[in-house]
Amino acid sequence: MTYAKVINNEIVEYNKSLPVATESTIFGINATDAELAVAGFYPIVGTEPTYDNATHKNNGVSYTFDGTQVNKVYDIVVIPLDDLKANKIQALKEKTNLSAPVTIGLVTYNGGESSASAIMGGVNLANLNQETNISIWDINDTVRVYSITDAMSIVNTIALAYRDSVLTRQNKITAINNIIVDANGTYPTYESAKAALDLITI
Repeated sequence: MTYAKVINNEIVEYNKSLPVATESTIFGINATDAELAVAGFYPIVGTEPTYDNATHKNNGVSYTFDGTQVNKVYDIVVIPLDDLKANKIQALKEKTNLSAPVTIGLVTYNGGESSASAIMGGVNLANLNQETNISIWDINDTVRVYSITDAMSIVNTIALAYRDSVLTRQNKITAINNIIVDANGTYPTYESAKAALDLITI
């Protein structure tokens, strides 16, 4: 049990545990509520209610004094759908690996836009210098020599993998943004919109 100090019906201290003291008296663990009340200490009553933290959040606590005890009130509110959508989009962006390795045949290369651009830059440089081969290293930093044609094929495969990853992510973001509570629409209630949001994987 914890107590609050009340002076002139105003709560001035919270979450005091026994023993507590005034200027003249120490109240030990066996002090009664009646004894404590005389000194202005009142029990704090109230526990956090059970709620679904996927759709609700604790927005804070407040305290009220009713003359005999201090009530701890939890402000449990519904998480706005826009917040849930923003959180999901952020999680999707963080989880999507746009630079995932790309395996071509038996060789795995670094993936992503920067990898494709780097190899393409090497191809352009080789063409500029009328070279017929280009060296490319794989994910294990093993250097391999390829013809310009084969190098272009590698660039294309890595670029396509990157494009597909981006499009998959952006299509999911579009789907998330399209979930709107509308009494006359596809999702007439918060619950139906939340269920649709949950179906979108990240």
